[in-house]
Amino acid sequence: MRTALLLISLLLAGALLMTAGCTEEAVLIDPTKTPAPPATTPAATATPPVSESLSASVLSMQQHITTPPYWMVTVRVDNRGPVDAYQVVTRVRLIDAEDGTQGTWTTERFERISAGDHKTYTVKLYGEQGRQYRADVEILSSQYER
Repeated sequence: MRTALLLISLLLAGALLMTAGCTEEAVLIDPTKTPAPPATTPAATATPPVSESLSASVLSMQQHITTPPYWMVTVRVDNRGPVDAYQVVTRVRLIDAEDGTQGTWTTERFERISAGDHKTYTVKLYGEQGRQYRADVEILSSQYER
């Protein structure tokens, strides 16, 4: 008998807990009245474009004569802007010096580059034996607000 009363009281307590937040009325939104968009902040409008605040350059390129041959390319990405840059994606590629065609390439992503800071990294890019290459780096994308 005690077990049955305990079971019933536990079931009632559980039902009360499950329906505790379900007694409020829903807020109806009038579709004819739309809220005004939020005003932009001065910081958001003062953010410089990517081309002005981020730059990428090839610091060094070293050929390794192996099978298959490869080049070690060291790249530096600078953030000269006044705000942090987020989700910065760069692409490094080998360009054939003779005919200008693109060889192998790779991308690198940085979660954040602080204002005034830089990131340096080295990548391994494969090429063909007997060919001369130059390295090229470009910034594909970035964001300034999170």
